[in-house]
Amino acid sequence: MTDPRKRYAVGVALFIAVYAILFYAQAGLRPMLIVCGSMAGGMVLWLKTTFRTPVDTSRLLPVYLLTLALFFLHITEEFITDFPGGINSIFGSVWSTRDFALLIALLGPVVWIAGAVGLYYRNPVGYYLAWFVFFGMLIGEPTHYLIFPIA
Repeated sequence: MTDPRKRYAVGVALFIAVYAILFYAQAGLRPMLIVCGSMAGGMVLWLKTTFRTPVDTSRLLPVYLLTLALFFLHITEEFITDFPGGINSIFGSVWSTRDFALLIALLGPVVWIAGAVGLYYRNPVGYYLAWFVFFGMLIGEPTHYLIFPIA
């Protein structure tokens, strides 16, 4: 691995794999596929775009932060409406509100804020996290409303 960027790609792939295992253990297969599918989709877009050719983040960072603000509102809505309980009743999993809060509402923002710092410094992982958030908000999140009601 002579190109240091390849280490970033391997690191992101490992991050996705570890997160998938943790998420599967907490929430079950279908929710894990939605979240980790968004992670994988973001990785594909990242590898095809800003991984190869980083862009000026002066325009990207505000959009990323606005998207995160909307995402945090969405997470608040999921917490208030007992989203983990809904997942449990639909899929027969045992996702507790405590686990949801820990993994999504408390540890998640640490990753997202680190992504903003990464974008600011034009770090490849920052670009990946931006693609993950954009892909997830546009493709992954709507599945709550499209797939879950008929699952």
